[in-house]
Amino acid sequence: MTSQNTPAWRNDDLEGAVIGAFFLRGADPEVMDILATLPADVFFVRQYRDIYAGICRQARISGVIDPVLLCNEMPELAPVITDTGRKTWVKSSLEHYVAALRRNAALRDAEKTLTEALQNLRDAYTCEAAEDALKDVQNMMASLSTGKGVIQPVHIDDVLLEVVDRVECRNQGLEKSRALMTGIDELDAKTGGMEPGDLVFIAARPSMGKTELALDIIDKVTEQGHGVLLFTMEMANIQIGERMVSAAGGMPVSRLKSVARFEDEDWARFSQGVGRMTGRNIWMVDQANLTH
Repeated sequence: MTSQNTPAWRNDDLEGAVIGAFFLRGADPEVMDILATLPADVFFVRQYRDIYAGICRQARISGVIDPVLLCNEMPELAPVITDTGRKTWVKSSLEHYVAALRRNAALRDAEKTLTEALQNLRDAYTCEAAEDALKDVQNMMASLSTGKGVIQPVHIDDVLLEVVDRVECRNQGLEKSRALMTGIDELDAKTGGMEPGDLVFIAARPSMGKTELALDIIDKVTEQGHGVLLFTMEMANIQIGERMVSAAGGMPVSRLKSVARFEDEDWARFSQGVGRMTGRNIWMVDQANLTH
């Protein structure tokens, strides 16, 4: 709410709505992108600024945004955290809320800059000093922006606190692992699984089993309920599908090319493979026949 005596850039309800939208949305990809670029000082209200810092810390350590857990960490702010849910009108409007928040912060900074510049002009004892003050304010105003921010750096002290918290959670068995297990026990034992943000390359000479390994990982992770988007550059979708079905049914893929010689066991394995793969969260993009 604003009044005639309230600056145009101040909107406490909007700041509460942003916090509430974070809680309603959770740590989805769009939210994580916002957390990486939105500095805490865009919030004017100190309580919201502190809560936002807690949200960032929670998301980086555990990969979740949970108001209940945050209330336990910040009991003095629990009433404010609980109240933010009532300030959020539509959780899907988070991006618009954040854009308005950035705009308000830029207007607030502009007011502060102009106020300080006016005081510097008044305090200048020479025209040269006044001109320098004017140049300073011009540079500062040019740096203000209401657009999307850049990724914010994180100080080592904050990272170390997160490391200590994560290790303590692991020690107490409270951390929910964010690693994606491949389902290949030997590989998982060596790597500890794949963390969010990992870029993994599988490299080998031709015909050494790279595709088979990738399909085996796809089989294991989708069996856990995860989704996979597969871009195939060498094989058509139908070829990938045949390999998946044959592996799921426990039969050589070459056997599918000899259907005329199928026996009852072959048909049973084929049906088993189709049944196992039906409904899996697998999407394929066939780029094998695309021109460059």
